[in-house]
Amino acid sequence: MATTAFIVAAAVAAVAAGASAYMASQNQAAAAKAQRRQAEWQQQVETQQAEAARAQVRAKSRRLLDAQASKAGRAGVEAFTGSLLVNQLEAASLAQYEEDLAAYSHELNAQTHAFEAKLFKSQQKNIQSQQWVNVGLATAGSAASSAFSYYGSRGSTVATNRGATGGVSTSDYLRSLS
Repeated sequence: MATTAFIVAAAVAAVAAGASAYMASQNQAAAAKAQRRQAEWQQQVETQQAEAARAQVRAKSRRLLDAQASKAGRAGVEAFTGSLLVNQLEAASLAQYEEDLAAYSHELNAQTHAFEAKLFKSQQKNIQSQQWVNVGLATAGSAASSAFSYYGSRGSTVATNRGATGGVSTSDYLRSLS
């Protein structure tokens, strides 16, 4: 009867250890998935901010070029000809540089978040691929621990249940019984 109770207790402990390992693995995979989604969202935000920064600089440059053309027209200069064209090309080149400069940090952050998302996705897949191995190891480890505990304690209880051994070790006492 004690053996049956032990087997039931060991089975319950093994199942509990397996379930605990499974839940821990599920939680780790969920955390990696959440981190991946956060990184992907941050990547999108940075990409949108880069485009917004470009648009802001582009609008500012367009206003500057339009103001130059307007001033030149009021002065009687024909727009987009002669030296005014050189000035406008230089201003356009400078405007493109300012657009790129305004967007650079956001584009760099977007690339960083894209890389993070890939890392978290890889971590999530790795956790999920090892999940059942971890569950099996936890279950087997618990069952083995229970068995060692049960059979290790049986040897010492046999000697004490049979009465005082008079200083004789448990293994010597058991040999004397055979």
